[in-house]
Amino acid sequence: MKFDVNLTSQLASKGSDVTESVSLTDSKDVKSAVLRWLHEAIDAMNKAVDRYDATATLNLRQSFRASDFRLDGQALKIDLEGAEYWAYVNYGVDGVQNKRGLPFSFRYIRPSKRHVAAIRKWAIDKAIGIPAEELDGFAFNKARKMKREGIKPRPFYTDTMTDKRVNELTVTIADITGQKISLRLLSEFGKQTATRR
Repeated sequence: MKFDVNLTSQLASKGSDVTESVSLTDSKDVKSAVLRWLHEAIDAMNKAVDRYDATATLNLRQSFRASDFRLDGQALKIDLEGAEYWAYVNYGVDGVQNKRGLPFSFRYIRPSKRHVAAIRKWAIDKAIGIPAEELDGFAFNKARKMKREGIKPRPFYTDTMTDKRVNELTVTIADITGQKISLRLLSEFGKQTATRR
């Protein structure tokens, strides 16, 4: 899954109210600063995943990477990649019987074959000691319980991509360019539809 962080800038001359068109594209220092900021943000997300114990198979933790970023004149667009289910972990999922007003919700109590297979794989990877002949039943029941009760939020992303973090990048770019700059987060990881399975 790809998700975007879009930042736009307004650059103005110091001591002037007149907005100037200053290109971010030309600066290697700005590019280096953005890359450093991205790596720090990804590292912080991984630490938050650990802190929230969202490391069932380590797939989520290992999935974050900056696939691309572009400086286009006064706009900065960042493409990040992460596991397809990142938003469900971050924002949580309402269960069929347990509604908490979360942005995602399970619609049916019966788990899909893919869901059961994922739980089965998790049980094998964790070596939790379920006898082989009971593994399928365990995985089905665990998946069904998850669909009934939902998944509580573990906001690793929300805790990481804060105004403070964006402001750190703002200050860094302003220092490099010698310009007053304003960055704002326009969209966080293209949000998915609010209902799944």
